Amino acid sequence: MKKIEIKNLNFKYGNTFLFKNLNLDINSNSYTTIIGPVGSGKTTLFNQIINNSKSININGNIKYIVTDPNNQIVAKTVRKQLSFFLENEGFTNRQINIRTKNIIKKFGLESILDKDPFYLSEGEKQLVVICSILVLDLDILVIDNALCRLDSIIKDKVLDYLIKLKKKKVTIINFTSDINETLLSDYIVLINKKVIFNKKAKEAFDNEKDFIANDLQLPFMIELSNKLKYYNLLKFQEIDMSKMVDILWK
Repeated sequence: MKKIEIKNLNFKYGNTFLFKNLNLDINSNSYTTIIGPVGSGKTTLFNQIINNSKSININGNIKYIVTDPNNQIVAKTVRKQLSFFLENEGFTNRQINIRTKNIIKKFGLESILDKDPFYLSEGEKQLVVICSILVLDLDILVIDNALCRLDSIIKDKVLDYLIKLKKKKVTIINFTSDINETLLSDYIVLINKKVIFNKKAKEAFDNEKDFIANDLQLPFMIELSNKLKYYNLLKFQEIDMSKMVDILWK
């Protein structure tokens, strides 16, 4: 089943087309990363999706996270920010307490609960906004380069959480400029004012020339895997360094 269907999407700035007859399908219960160079149209496409453009058919309910966390901060404390959207959607106090308690523990937010989100670091702001969306009942989650302010440890935690959501049949669409965020994807879409390709991740990583032509490099672990495969030291792509070391030492 297609969760999102984009058919013949046109969009232009002034007299110049950014997209002309763009077509793209997003599968249900999948994790899709949409990547492209600066100016490729990622944020524009994100906005077209969350605003339900007439060229887009959406089979479900969308929640989203934008690039700038300041645009989604709506409360005077982190504690209230985490509960705000839950309250808006009619969750009971008991449900709110359970959900916020779990997300606070998961991401270690205890020390900042009574702080004003606007006075946090950029990374903390972003994490708080992300958590205030992750506590909701999610069907389709669309993210616009919203992990870029997180440090590597927290980013890995968020990505791991997204994978768990996908296993619970949430459809994830992550727009990003960070090639390493593609590693856990089911599908990778490369765009640059058009769809260059929409492929399963393992197939996408075989298209190195397409990445290079669009000013992108393969993730380090994929490049390393490919080189080891070339020398018959590895039989398949491995994205986990510890697993790769174990394989090589056997």
